[in-house]
Order: sequence, then C-alpha cells, then structure tokens
Amino acid sequence: MMGNVKHSGRNKLKYVTYRCGNRDRTKDCKYPELRCEYIENYVLAQLQEKIFNEEAIPLLAKQLSE
Repeated sequence: MMGNVKHSGRNKLKYVTYRCGNRDRTKDCKYPELRCEYIENYVLAQLQEKIFNEEAIPLLAKQLSE
C-alpha cells in the first residue's frame, strides 16, 4: 500500500488515501483505495493492543536487553 493524494470538488478538497502499489504500474489490482483515517486508526489500535500494553512492555524490554 502506498499513499495517494487527490483533490476533488469545486473547492478542491484534499483526500488522502492508500492504494495498492501495483495499481498504476500493472492496472491489475482490484482492491479499492482506502481513506487514510481508516488505515491509520486500525494500525494505531493494533499497536495499542499488541505492543503498548502493560503485559507486552516487560516482555519487549527483556527481548531488547538480550
């Protein structure tokens, strides 16, 4: 996935999306573009759940020190 910026409408509002990197090169990708808010919120939620929690921090610190 790579970032993409589009301007649309009379006021030329800016829309930031992510889309498949093959879309421009091969025209073979059938996946839709996704708004950056959806992707970024999902990534942040996964980081919060899996890494930035009270159970994972001691384990990560131990692995880093090794």
